[in-house]
Amino acid sequence: MKSENKLKWYKGKERPKLKALKSEQSFKDKKRLFVKFLKKLNGPFIIEEIDNDKEDILKISLKHKRNKYKAKKIYYRLEGSITSKRSASTYEEGGEVFADLNISKIPYGEYKVFFRIMASKIKKKKGRGKKKGHRKLKAFFSLGKFEKVKIQRAFAELYVEHKTDQGFAFMSGESSYSDAGEIKEYIYKVYKDDTLVTHITSSRSYIYVTFEELGRYELELTVIDEFGNIDVSERSTISVTNSLPTVVHSIKEVSELPGHYRVDFSDSFDADGDQNLLYFLSLYKEGEDFCDIPIRIYSEDPEIYFALNYQVENYTLRLRVYDSLNNYGQKELSFSHTTEIAPKIEWVYSEQNPDNPTEWWIGSSFINNENMDTFHYKATHEDGTLVFPTEPSTVRDNRIIFNQPGLWNIEYYGVDKSGLKSDVHTGEILAEWTKEDLVPTYQWHSLDMSDHDPRIYYINAEFFDPLGEVVELQIKATHPDGTVVKPILDAYGGREMRFPLKGDWEFEIIAIDNDGNESTPFSFTQNISWDFDSPIAEISVAQDEMYPYGFYVNENKSYPATITTSFIKVTNQDTGQIVEKTYNADYFGFDLPSRGVWSLEYHFIDIFGMKSTTHSQQLTIIGSDIQTIVTKSSEPRTFNINTTGSFDPLVNETINSFYVEAEHESGFKLINNHYSQNFAQELTLLGNWTLKISGIDQWGLTSGSKVETVTIVNELPLAAVNISVAETWNKLSLDASSSSDTDGSIVKYEYTFYHDEGHSISHIVDVPNSTLELPMNEGVWSYTLKVYDNDNGTSEIQGSITLNNPRPIANFIAIEGNSWNHYYLNAMNSYDLDGHIAHYFYTFNHISGTKLELSSSTQTSEINFPEEGEWSISLVVTDNFGKESEPIIKHIYIYDPNIKPVANVEYEHDALSGLVNFRSNSYDPDGDVVALKLKGVHETGISVEEEFQTEQFSLNLLEGMWEFELIAVDNVGADSDPYAFSIEVIVPEIILSYKLESTASPYKYMLDMSETVAEEGPQFLIEVVRDGISIFNQITNETLFPLEIFYQNGSYEISVSASNDTFTTPVQIKNLNITHPNIGGDVIPEDPGEAADDTLLGIDSDNDGVRDDIELWVNSKEELSSLQQKTLKQMSKKLLENIRHQNDRSASIQSKFRTIEYTYCMEFRFGSEFSEKLFSELRMRFYNTKERLMAWAESENNFGGQIVTLDLNKGGYESYCE
Repeated sequence: MKSENKLKWYKGKERPKLKALKSEQSFKDKKRLFVKFLKKLNGPFIIEEIDNDKEDILKISLKHKRNKYKAKKIYYRLEGSITSKRSASTYEEGGEVFADLNISKIPYGEYKVFFRIMASKIKKKKGRGKKKGHRKLKAFFSLGKFEKVKIQRAFAELYVEHKTDQGFAFMSGESSYSDAGEIKEYIYKVYKDDTLVTHITSSRSYIYVTFEELGRYELELTVIDEFGNIDVSERSTISVTNSLPTVVHSIKEVSELPGHYRVDFSDSFDADGDQNLLYFLSLYKEGEDFCDIPIRIYSEDPEIYFALNYQVENYTLRLRVYDSLNNYGQKELSFSHTTEIAPKIEWVYSEQNPDNPTEWWIGSSFINNENMDTFHYKATHEDGTLVFPTEPSTVRDNRIIFNQPGLWNIEYYGVDKSGLKSDVHTGEILAEWTKEDLVPTYQWHSLDMSDHDPRIYYINAEFFDPLGEVVELQIKATHPDGTVVKPILDAYGGREMRFPLKGDWEFEIIAIDNDGNESTPFSFTQNISWDFDSPIAEISVAQDEMYPYGFYVNENKSYPATITTSFIKVTNQDTGQIVEKTYNADYFGFDLPSRGVWSLEYHFIDIFGMKSTTHSQQLTIIGSDIQTIVTKSSEPRTFNINTTGSFDPLVNETINSFYVEAEHESGFKLINNHYSQNFAQELTLLGNWTLKISGIDQWGLTSGSKVETVTIVNELPLAAVNISVAETWNKLSLDASSSSDTDGSIVKYEYTFYHDEGHSISHIVDVPNSTLELPMNEGVWSYTLKVYDNDNGTSEIQGSITLNNPRPIANFIAIEGNSWNHYYLNAMNSYDLDGHIAHYFYTFNHISGTKLELSSSTQTSEINFPEEGEWSISLVVTDNFGKESEPIIKHIYIYDPNIKPVANVEYEHDALSGLVNFRSNSYDPDGDVVALKLKGVHETGISVEEEFQTEQFSLNLLEGMWEFELIAVDNVGADSDPYAFSIEVIVPEIILSYKLESTASPYKYMLDMSETVAEEGPQFLIEVVRDGISIFNQITNETLFPLEIFYQNGSYEISVSASNDTFTTPVQIKNLNITHPNIGGDVIPEDPGEAADDTLLGIDSDNDGVRDDIELWVNSKEELSSLQQKTLKQMSKKLLENIRHQNDRSASIQSKFRTIEYTYCMEFRFGSEFSEKLFSELRMRFYNTKERLMAWAESENNFGGQIVTLDLNKGGYESYCE
């Protein structure tokens, strides 16, 4: 096809303005040309454009103006183009010279062009014509402008691919193009016998077309670009010799997997009989790019499973069936799915860890990986063991650790963020390994020397464990001499090894995993050495700029730097004072206590316990100059000290604070602080003192000192005293406050008192005012007072004082009391002038010679006179000092108006016990008997003594003879004469025996009470109890009584009590347990008939605790085992307890709890459903009368409000069975 590119040259400004052609112009005229031009600036060559059919070739002619030179080669460069310098050779056509310039690789646009023309001179030959000759090439230069233009046109290029035995053809317009822009539309046409049979318009540059009939076809392509330019290709001819397969299908959505579909092609066929069919499915939207087709599947299986990537609406589902020649039949369906879509697994992989045979990685890919939420795995061994699933994972790649070798079945699926489950992938993994594969294996190790000490290394190692993890590393290093070193963990978790010896150390590392498997020991040898014998101590100590007493280590150059303890010893060269300190650090600070030149010694102990060398250094703290003048003060024991002129050069200041240490010749010390340059110092002890006066700097420490000596002499004290009588005649008030000491204080007062009769009293106190109580010796007392001052100086004074004690005065009154012989005595009028009455002593004398005495420490007393008549009363009082009064005597006359009561009693003894009932017949002629005093003594010596306020009273007495006395007391407290009597107590005894008389059911036992001891024939109460329930109860007068109630094996308790006609109190009870090992089985009672419902508890003729009618009903249920029948009867006993205890709420509640618990036993023995059915039927038969229903209702009412805790552990129900 001929090119429409044009070249046109213009001179100067002759270039025309360019205009775009309108789109409605005809196709041939619709060209948008940007002409190419070249403007000649200078040079002898004329360069013109020549038309040609090649778009990217600019053809030019080159002609010398005077025809003297012929161009041979040209070089040119386009300004503004990234293309490097170009060249072109010339060629001749028809006697003219041309050159082709390649402009294919430059964009459309305008450029400047620089030419270099290499030409040779033309030689002319004399004569006719010209003969061309050549000289050496010469260069000529030209400059012009060039513009590459673009032509607006579309070009249709059709490519067809087809085989004669194929029923389809591939049509491609991919080679089509447009100068104006892009091809927007492709029209594919198929003709048969010049008739159009297929017309397909598409935006795609290729399609497949199918042929339903055999024969000859022509194919044609039309293209349209974005400006509407159209071009039609030439037709291509093909022949079709094979028919297409027929597509027959069904499509269904997979249950529980929305968006997942199965397409069944099973009924599709090929009319040519081809059985090797291939099935194809694609889902696409018309107009979308091929890469956006969501589904595209080929399958040899006629059933194709596919899942959507996303929701689709109005898509095309293309179904094809291919034969073995690649011919296909096709159907296209409209397809939409606008609801939720379950995820789809694209692929799943499994990969074994090459270093761990038990570990496998399982990963997957889903259609929409970004929308997946969790991933689920399950691994099942061929023996059924389930070692997985894991918790749902949030990552697609997961690790499975198999706990045993063998074939494992793997199930895998995912769940997306909306909770939809994907399809399930299944696969198999064959896991194989041996025990040797499971031990930890060595990977690497490291051994690094510490930066601080060449004797310390840090070791680490890595081992791999296939089925678990390494939990312990056992590491040791052994020296040739046998020394073993093991690592210790440092503060950061590193393994630190400390080597005490140089040499070649043999290392061994063993790894142990969490299953106890040990690795093969890994060994290596390492030489450990260092270049010193002892650690070297070297520090630099600096003085604190802010606190000159403080020093610190500002640099520690000691080697090695593994210091555990640092030691310093600092000695003052002037005073010899030593400061020693220990630090658990290599950098530290310390303070010195005083100024002066100090010698420092430093050494340390390292972590191996080695002592370092000693480092020495001198430290200096400058002292100050102290100036002092000491003079005696006017105050006692005080000196004035003047320190004017004292100066501290360390801080360049005057000293205004001083510290005085005063030391007595005895060693006693006084310490005072003063805060001026003139101050007074008081001293306490007599004798010689040494004063050390020290300046105090701003840190409270001594800056310098000066020593002075002084002497203190004592002045004696002066004694003075005033003595007076205090509260009592022998108590003195001592006032020595007038005593004095001019240079101190009085610290002790020492008194000594002397009596004429030889008594001596010492009294020592440390206060001036005190009291002293002297012995009760009247008369003259002489005294001496000696005072002591604080320096042990003394003085004394003497004197005397006379003391006398006056007698107390006795007095009293007698007042009649509440009986004829009772009197109150009151001595309140007795007194003592200098003290108080401490004791009262009365003497009573009757005219008959009777004498009584009464001693008391209180003012009031009372007395009962033993007889009538005249009595004299004498009182002597004693004061608190033991001095007695003169006696005072008074007389009174006493007489008794009362008559004594008379005591008498009668009694009655119970024949069957020791109870004695008494009735008093006592009386009082002139009053009332208000009390009875009874005293009795048993023949064994045991006594009883009681007092009663009633006429009738009782005593329980021991069997035997008693002697009694009864005294009656009247209303004025007078006792009668004793009334004596005797009682013999006889207590009866029940004697019970039994014997078996009949072994026929029921067993018959004869009870024998004939040996019972009693005064009269008593009644006997007989009761038989079995399993806590009374089964027999009867009263009889017979001493021989038959019992015919023993129907069953078990334990029976027989109780017998006795009473007479007068008293119903049991005399004695004896219990007897009887068992019957020979009674076998359960006794079947007779049918009680209607009588069974006459009473609340019914009839239980065999005394087994089960109503006869219930027992007969249970026995009739032959489908129950013997154990089940017993269980049902036992439950009937529980129900009987419920109604038996209806009126005892506490017993009723407990019975109800036992019934509830026994239902667990029934459920154990009958099963849940059958147990409930039987229990319901039992209750219906049991509560069969109104009285029994009312009793049941009352028991339920008793149980109201109780809390029942249900037992849900059915495995323990058997424990409730009895």
